[in-house]
Amino acid sequence: GKRGALFIVNDDAALCAAVDADGVHLGEADGSATEARAIVGPERIIGISCYNDFALAEAAVAAGADYVAFGSFFPSSVKPEAPRADVALLARAGTLGVPVVLMHMQGVPRTMQMAPRYEDVVAEVRVFLRERLGALEAAGVLPDRVALDPGFGFGKTVEHNFTLLRELQRFTSLGCPVVAGLSRKSM
Repeated sequence: GKRGALFIVNDDAALCAAVDADGVHLGEADGSATEARAIVGPERIIGISCYNDFALAEAAVAAGADYVAFGSFFPSSVKPEAPRADVALLARAGTLGVPVVLMHMQGVPRTMQMAPRYEDVVAEVRVFLRERLGALEAAGVLPDRVALDPGFGFGKTVEHNFTLLRELQRFTSLGCPVVAGLSRKSM
């Protein structure tokens, strides 16, 4: 991908086309990739957040999504108490034939913003993403098919988000493109 691409998030495909954005990112409950493709045309990128729903990922790719994003409901050495998901999802992600975005999120959507805590937000998120990338590689997914998302606003305070943004270059050493999904709500 190109550096500095502009994406419109949460199914505003019409806005994506109006501002000549590079793509649109759909949330799991947002409009279908088929509908978005009809609005944005074949030249723009469509992605969808699937959290840990492989059936949704398959359906989105079949409908024309160019990449899928999976949330972080996976335990790591940093947060071993994190909710467990079907780890086989990581192995299956490589079968989709499209790039995968791995996103960090502390907790689950319903509770993630209640009291996010980190000793060192950059180090902990980096370790988490490195471990998930390792799991994907072990499942046969090559790093050139993966992008890493530190998860701005997902289980993080505004201070955490600004720290991650200041230190974003530390994630590039993991060997994958880095996605920075920023919004006025989280910054």
